[in-house]
Amino acid sequence: KQKFKPGETWFVCSMGDISFASFDQFADILEVISNYPETTFYIQSKNPAYFAEYLEQYSFIGWNPMFGGNNVVLGTTIETNYINLYLTKSISKAPSPLERMTAMVKLDHQRKYVSIEPEIVFCVSDMTDWIKQIAPEFVYIGYDNHKNLETLDIPEPPLEDTEQLIEELSKFTEVRLKTIREGWDEK
Repeated sequence: KQKFKPGETWFVCSMGDISFASFDQFADILEVISNYPETTFYIQSKNPAYFAEYLEQYSFIGWNPMFGGNNVVLGTTIETNYINLYLTKSISKAPSPLERMTAMVKLDHQRKYVSIEPEIVFCVSDMTDWIKQIAPEFVYIGYDNHKNLETLDIPEPPLEDTEQLIEELSKFTEVRLKTIREGWDEK
C-alpha cells in the first residue's frame, strides 16, 4: 500500500535480509517496484546467490523475473577478505565473504553495490580486486559503530588501511563514507 515518489530512494527490507523471503514474496515485492520506475530501490542480502536462485526458479517456469528494471540496485555486504578469520570467529551464519563476492561477480544485473560495513581487517590489494570484479556503481565503507566487533574481539583494520582502500576504490567507483575512525586496537 506504500506509495513512492519519483526521485526517492528506498532500502527494501532494511532491517532484515531479503533472502528470508520466499520467491513468491520476492516476486510480489518486485511487482510493486515495477509500478514505480522513477524511484530507486536498494535490495541487499548477505546471501546474494539468492538473487540468481530466484532468477533460475522463475526462468524455469517460463516467466521473465526481471529485478524491476534499471531502478533496482542489488547489493551485498563484504566485511573482510580474510576468510579463515571470518570462519574461525563464527562471525555470521551467512555465506563467507568469498562466496558473496563470487555470487555478485556472476550476477547478471547492471546495477550493483557493496557495503564494507562493519569493516573487519582486510588486505587492501585483494579487497580492491574483489570489489573491482563486482563492478559496483558505489560502495559503502565504515567501521562498526555499535562496538559489536570490539565485544566479540574481532579485529578492525587500522585507519591507514581504510584510507588506502577508500583511495583505491575511488579510482573506479563512488565511495560513500559511513563511520570512519581509528580501529579499536589503535585506541
